[in-house]
Amino acid sequence: MEYLQPSITILGLRIDEPVTSFTDLIVAGICLYAFFQLPAKSSQKTLVYFKWYFLTMCIATAFGGVVGHAFLYALGFSWKLPGWLISMISITVLERAMIAYSKPYLTGNWFKFFSVFNFVELITFAGLAYYFLDFRFVEVHSGYGLVVFVLAFSLYNLKHRKDKTAARYLLTAVAFAALGGLAFMLKLGISQWFNHLDVSHVFLSGAAILFYKASQAMRKELGR
Repeated sequence: MEYLQPSITILGLRIDEPVTSFTDLIVAGICLYAFFQLPAKSSQKTLVYFKWYFLTMCIATAFGGVVGHAFLYALGFSWKLPGWLISMISITVLERAMIAYSKPYLTGNWFKFFSVFNFVELITFAGLAYYFLDFRFVEVHSGYGLVVFVLAFSLYNLKHRKDKTAARYLLTAVAFAALGGLAFMLKLGISQWFNHLDVSHVFLSGAAILFYKASQAMRKELGR
């Protein structure tokens, strides 16, 4: 059942979907914390990509919460697009982190193939989302990036690496993200004040924490 969240007014200021906006900001806060916990400079591209993943996801979810939900009524639907595109860039950066992490175990031209495919995928889905102004393309891109791409590379690293800590965190993070996507698609809400978007954001918060744990495990494994 889909619950529509009422607006609230604070000091004369109308805020739409207040809980959804707040839970978006929680995800953003976790990602911002993770960004600052990773080194500013690193010789490991995996850690660099993870740092940029957290920053872009922070921006995307903060933008989504404030502009895409709370004050969209004052701006118009097209203002959702910047948040969508930044979130797609974020998923692409996460994919590149997984490619870089897996590089020692990729034979032949697979590393180059995935690196190029990663960009083609982003351009394709971003173009479709921009042209049709349809969130479904963002969903498909995120679903593929997390549940297919990151999952597959996590399993690959789980098989090949001696230190499997990061891979286990990654797999658990993907599971949380998948549950968040499921709650969103099936509209699994609890009430109008905690609807399917809020449930989804709780799972995405868990996923963000687990991705942070994975990045810290990689930092110990790979060094700065």
